Amino acid sequence: MNSILRKELTPFKVPIQKIRLGRDNDGGYIVFNHNLDKLDGIYSYGINDDVSFDLDFTKYSNSNIYMYDHTIDSLPQIHSSFIFTKEAGSVNNIITHIQTNNPDSNKLFLKMDIEGCEWELLDRLDEKYLNQFEQLVIEFHNIQFIQNEFFTHLDITPEIVERVFKKLNRYFYMGHIHGNNHALLGELPNVVECTYIRKDLIPNPKIETIQYPIAGLDMPNNNLREDYILNWWL
Repeated sequence: MNSILRKELTPFKVPIQKIRLGRDNDGGYIVFNHNLDKLDGIYSYGINDDVSFDLDFTKYSNSNIYMYDHTIDSLPQIHSSFIFTKEAGSVNNIITHIQTNNPDSNKLFLKMDIEGCEWELLDRLDEKYLNQFEQLVIEFHNIQFIQNEFFTHLDITPEIVERVFKKLNRYFYMGHIHGNNHALLGELPNVVECTYIRKDLIPNPKIETIQYPIAGLDMPNNNLREDYILNWWL
């Protein structure tokens, strides 16, 4: 499976400025500074007690930020752009959300950190809806299929993981990857944060030529441990 992960998780050198949105360490993600002020809607799945990413986004966009999390009753902080609904990230919900808020737009943004439920959602999501997003920032969980108390509720198989990554790579370039170092389990991290940009926005980028993390952008999720060094594409 590691050879498949290396192939499907090969980043491209996207010629657009990268910016970090969100707090230091866990909760911050890398975004391409590309037409953020022209987005029609920002979809943020998985909030918990942290809206730092969403707050930072308001510095670049006046769009509504639709925020969803079924584990909390309200947001820890409010903003005029925030629209919160206590709902889970699921394929049926995301389709309903898009159909309700932005049915005809292809200028949407997706941030998703839903603790492993991303696999079924992305596997089942029709490509029509997937292609309405210009960028995707997704935290992928348990790509090494570790059986522990955090992931026992998930039905993740190598087939689903490969299918999801191939689906995303069909329509998007993965332009940034960062390994979550909360669980240091070997050469490859068990959780990765990936940033994608839709292919029609970028003409034929080349494979990345540097290793990650990038100083000044990436930060270890756990600041008491060294960050993962990722360079299998070099």
